[in-house]
Amino acid sequence: MAKAPKAPKQNGHSDVETVIAHVASVAPTLGDAYSRGHMLVQAVGPIARIAGDARARALLPWFGGNEPTYAQALANIAAGLARRGDTEAARAALSEATPRLDALDGEVGTLAWCAAARARYALGDADACDAALAAAEACARRECSNPTQPWPHLAVARADTGRLDALLAQLRALSPSESAHPSAEFAKAAQRAVAQTVAAGDVEAFTRYADWLGAHIGYLVTMGLRDGLEDALRAGHSDALARITAHFAQHPSYGSYAGAEVARRVAITGDAALARRIAELARDVHPHPSRALANVFADLGDAAECERLHGLCAGARAPHPEASLDGFAPAYRATLARDPAAALAMLTAHETAAQAAQGVDQALRLGGLGLALVAAGNTAYGEALLTQAATVILATPKSVGYTRGDAVTMLGGRAADAGCWSPAMTLLRKSTSKYEKRIIARALSRCYARAGDFAGALAVVAMGDADPQHTAMACTDLIAEAAGDERPYNNYG
Repeated sequence: MAKAPKAPKQNGHSDVETVIAHVASVAPTLGDAYSRGHMLVQAVGPIARIAGDARARALLPWFGGNEPTYAQALANIAAGLARRGDTEAARAALSEATPRLDALDGEVGTLAWCAAARARYALGDADACDAALAAAEACARRECSNPTQPWPHLAVARADTGRLDALLAQLRALSPSESAHPSAEFAKAAQRAVAQTVAAGDVEAFTRYADWLGAHIGYLVTMGLRDGLEDALRAGHSDALARITAHFAQHPSYGSYAGAEVARRVAITGDAALARRIAELARDVHPHPSRALANVFADLGDAAECERLHGLCAGARAPHPEASLDGFAPAYRATLARDPAAALAMLTAHETAAQAAQGVDQALRLGGLGLALVAAGNTAYGEALLTQAATVILATPKSVGYTRGDAVTMLGGRAADAGCWSPAMTLLRKSTSKYEKRIIARALSRCYARAGDFAGALAVVAMGDADPQHTAMACTDLIAEAAGDERPYNNYG
């Protein structure tokens, strides 16, 4: 679309079918049959869940006889239909896929059988799911040209189907190099598994994962703990969450950060007693004094304990909280939950300092404050600060180079993810870098889609990148999110 979009919900009637129709219309232009198939195989499952069997199958002719991706597509359609509740059509798709699956081997067989396992899992067929995963593993073992390539796919499928014991055994079998530097898919699988153990309040399963992963890459445990925290609280697993956090707080590198992060997130929900309990448990078991834990006590209202812990720490003391895109929101929201007056004083002091700064530094500080306010529900004030931040950053000379461009990308993406379309749109329109435009447009299109304005979302995508394949990838992300699935190209630049 050549015309720039208006505000969300002001671009005429549209729904997710608008995006599905666009993907279908550009399918013939998406490269050769091989690359087209690998693109469309990501779209058909979410389309099946949203629009049904016939709508998804309408894309199958464009696979061009690529049997591996065709078989995987049928399995993905089955998974989408199963999640939709259309079990009869899902089983029919799996029946059609099975003879094609039996003919595959190696990595392509692993991918296709993993898709079938997800479909069987969605249908509630536990034994059939395990059989499909076993077939995927057998294909992986027979991969000759690149024998390491299929295994990460299998790891993600095991995480997605809740086969956590099998996944942990697979992770433990990795080489020392792979354990220390896991591939993106191995990391994704491990993080999802940790999140599942936390959400279920399964202290024993969490401990097994935390002890193995913590010896190699504790960051994944921290992220999984964060991802599963809200589900654990909703399920009433407060005691288990405290025990889980206390166990991992013993980690020498990530334990204090994880303990502080969990305590703040619990405080934001309003459970001050549990937040305090978790902070104290983390403090008592962490192996050395920690500024992260000192600062969380300040956020929880215990200035004396904060000062005591800071006194035990060596080196210079950094200001807390930092007025940055990442640093300010958790501390502000935790403080706001217990003491609105103290939160206002914190905000005022940081805004005064931000207004006195200049250039990129000022923009990032104002942006951090704005994002915190939006997250806390003060959308008008927060968006005003984000708009000022966008104005400041666009006035910064381009000679600043990478720092300015990186800030434009970060601020534009964060503003869009927060649902603040106006400052994000300003940055998208004024940016001259194709890379910056694409990143901002990806995030901003989701803002429009979440508002139900899919015509606006398409227009935003077109502003960021006119390439048909890139546009189709961005649209596939929109369809997947609408279906409640993971965005397959979310991290594609």
